[in-house]
Amino acid sequence: MPAQNALQGVFTEKRSTARILFDTEIVFTYFNANDEGQFRARTFNHGPGGLGFKTNHPLGKGASVYIRAVDDRVCSGSLTCLRTTTLAEVKWCRESADATGLNYRVGVRYY
Repeated sequence: MPAQNALQGVFTEKRSTARILFDTEIVFTYFNANDEGQFRARTFNHGPGGLGFKTNHPLGKGASVYIRAVDDRVCSGSLTCLRTTTLAEVKWCRESADATGLNYRVGVRYY
């Protein structure tokens, strides 16, 4: 089913589950990379199978990332709540003009 995305025009929705709009701060690192450092980001949605977030750091498709909510009290243990700690695979990364200065939108699938 085609959907409208203000940043990229028309795209085809590939998710089998609904996304929940959610805005909170997270940090991520490349999984098993000792020297890459930690990067800050903000979520924009999540669901049972994955997460969308905004960051200043471009990520390559297929990269494995370790993601952690900055405030682990944000919520856990429910399908409507964000996973507070998880491993995920980058499915896409797109440049994005954002008023908050975060230049990339990233979609990941949970392992």
